[in-house]
Amino acid sequence: MKRKKAEGHGPHVQGYVWHAFPDPATPGVFAGDIPFNPDDPHGLSPSNTRPPRGVVRFWRLHKDTKGFANEIVGGSFLVLTEHLEPPKVTAGWFVEVARISPGFELDLGDDREVVLLRVIATIETAWGPVRHCEFEIDEE
Repeated sequence: MKRKKAEGHGPHVQGYVWHAFPDPATPGVFAGDIPFNPDDPHGLSPSNTRPPRGVVRFWRLHKDTKGFANEIVGGSFLVLTEHLEPPKVTAGWFVEVARISPGFELDLGDDREVVLLRVIATIETAWGPVRHCEFEIDEE
């Protein structure tokens, strides 16, 4: 993937990185197609596209995402949280620590992308080593 813009021109976001993925054996898990409960008043619905409380941003991952070491299954998401705890997801979804490395790039399509700028810290937790990262988002 080629950088379309010079670094520093897109908005920057920071957060703790998690990998949310569906359990294909759970009936109806793909009905909502997102890891957050659409019935939750702070979750997502067709009329509310903001991330739920505690989630900074989330993006659907692709099998060819550079710099992502977790196993990507259909419908997987990279989730950034404000606090050092995994996001709450709906039944049939799992969350694990996201294993990203320098060079992480996620193609959003239409010449848009998310790029890892830096790993601010790696914190040992009960869930494993969680990274606090800063990303640049080219969403134009």
